[in-house]
Amino acid sequence: MTSSRLHISDTLKRGNSPVTSSCLKISPTLNRGKDDKTLLSPLVAATEKIHEKGEDAFFSKQYGNVTTIAVFDGLGGRRGGFEASRIAAKTLEAHCTPLKGKLGAIGNLQASIKKNLADFAETSLPSSRVKGSLAEQRACTTMAVASIDNSGETTKADIAWIGDSRIYTVEPSGFLVQHTKDDAKGTGGDAPMTQFLSADMKEEWAIHQQSIDVPQKALVIAATDGCYGYFPNENTDLQYAIHETLQASSSMREWQSNIQEKLQSVAADDTTLAMFPVGFSSFEEIKTYYAEHNPTMTMAKGMDPRA
Repeated sequence: MTSSRLHISDTLKRGNSPVTSSCLKISPTLNRGKDDKTLLSPLVAATEKIHEKGEDAFFSKQYGNVTTIAVFDGLGGRRGGFEASRIAAKTLEAHCTPLKGKLGAIGNLQASIKKNLADFAETSLPSSRVKGSLAEQRACTTMAVASIDNSGETTKADIAWIGDSRIYTVEPSGFLVQHTKDDAKGTGGDAPMTQFLSADMKEEWAIHQQSIDVPQKALVIAATDGCYGYFPNENTDLQYAIHETLQASSSMREWQSNIQEKLQSVAADDTTLAMFPVGFSSFEEIKTYYAEHNPTMTMAKGMDPRA
């Protein structure tokens, strides 16, 4: 098993790294060879409710035809949430890099994250006196990751998650489809979780993993609960926000800014949304395509957008 053990002090440094809750990142369009089908870089929009104290983190990197996006939400009601999300993100990076962006054996990833969280907790967090409940868990975070492979005739995404962060696709119809199931009792931004990554993970807790087919044209999205949990209709309202901000924008950078502003106006939490456009070569192509495949506009005209 490849070791993904980290130097914790390096992990928690701030700055312009792909693992941060305060960085609002939009990568430029990439110029690639004719055999590389990855035409656009991921868009990442992140906001903090309290400056420099946001407990979300993200990871976004392209490895040729494989693109990996991930979001993490440190659990603020528990000790070490700020550090936990960043440690998990850096561990994912260390795990994926030798695999060129692929997830590989998810059990190995879980073991590495738990080990790194435990190392941090043992040196920085005392054990809780509360036993036999979730309260004893230290350095807790959610995770949702998608490894998107464009190398074959069709695009596949290997997705993994634990907690209530989610993986979505915006389909060719324009509908937002959720591919993950929350580890939570109930719905909404404050629903209690049943499992998550932590220094003290129970033996029966496990990261979920599955492979999905991605349409020729789609948006693959990873989002923390702040992105959906404060909308009255969760996914439906998030779907509308994505289309609304897209059509109001003239560039990828402006779209990122508009998504950030929209989510920040609704959420009483940090928000992190990572998005990778599949099958598009430019922002203009995305905007034009979804202007013609917008469920809200289509339903207003009395048409079936899935037809």
